[in-house]
Amino acid sequence: MRFLRGFIAGFIAGGLKIGLSVLEWKSFEKVYLTMKAEMPHAFSQLWKLFKPAAYWESRMWLVDMLIGILFGCLFAILHDSLPGKRFIKGIFFGLIIWAIGEFPGTVKNFMLIPGEMTILWIVAGLINSLFIGLVIALVFEMLWPEKRVVSEDILSTVINSDFANRTKA
Repeated sequence: MRFLRGFIAGFIAGGLKIGLSVLEWKSFEKVYLTMKAEMPHAFSQLWKLFKPAAYWESRMWLVDMLIGILFGCLFAILHDSLPGKRFIKGIFFGLIIWAIGEFPGTVKNFMLIPGEMTILWIVAGLINSLFIGLVIALVFEMLWPEKRVVSEDILSTVINSDFANRTKA
């Protein structure tokens, strides 16, 4: 049941990440164009790897969905070991996936792409990771809340009062 919750939460987060990716591109479009005008050779070499654009752009939605599902299942595994409640678990999980995946993956490209682009991708990756972590944590908890464990003190009080009521009658 836990993996089903993670799968559904990840699927929803992956779908929302598609929209976030489009919003990210629109937000940074002017920055990208300014950098392209300042460094045309670096950009032509970088984007040459991604041609034809229609091929990889048409499949990015699938990658976003798969990443969301993968992170949702990972959250299901780590759920009990993450500190805090819903919101804090989501932020913590987002920081973990950023620190383990996004940050090193972007920094290793520092020598290949302009430094400004690296900084931009690091910040965008942090925003994406925090967003995915929060969405997964909130959806995961909202789907089927965990059963609350009744403390032994409360349980013994209920049992004792019930026993006392039965013996009086």
